[in-house]
Amino acid sequence: MTSSAMKGLAAGVGIGAVVLGGIFLTNGGSKRGAVLPETTGYDPPSAPPGATPVINAVASTGDTIVVNKSPTCGCCGMWVTYMREQGFTVIVNEMGDDQLDRVRAANGVSNELASCHTALIHGYVVEGHVPAEEIRQMLAQKPRIAGLSVPGMVEGPPGMSSATPQPYQVIAFAKDGKTTVYSTH
Repeated sequence: MTSSAMKGLAAGVGIGAVVLGGIFLTNGGSKRGAVLPETTGYDPPSAPPGATPVINAVASTGDTIVVNKSPTCGCCGMWVTYMREQGFTVIVNEMGDDQLDRVRAANGVSNELASCHTALIHGYVVEGHVPAEEIRQMLAQKPRIAGLSVPGMVEGPPGMSSATPQPYQVIAFAKDGKTTVYSTH
């Protein structure tokens, strides 16, 4: 990938990012590392010499969401496809379960809120199969929350299609662990 293409990729992330020697970095982590949104209170290190810092940029093709997931999870792949169909630019970081657990912990996602993937967009966390409508609403309203979650593996939300969909809730959660129902489906 060319340097200008990498800069364009970094510009689409919408969170602190740098390009250094052809390696895509986000808030100090490598492409396969933990990606931490600004709302976690994480203070990213200064950009090293020769790096191109990019902060709070928006991709011209749509909002960019970084999805951290296991390489073997099929429903995560279906949610990624759904998000692309909804007009989002999606960057996928595939990682092992231990690393994904560290991403969740660093971003305030409790075990009760956990699902199969953790996504980051404009400083917010999106845990699990949250519908695009709720993500757009969150981005437009800019609530003081850490993010949204559809906990567990409920059949029915985007990427979890089923002949017998179950009712589910989208949960808003704060950095201090407080939760509230954001929407019900």
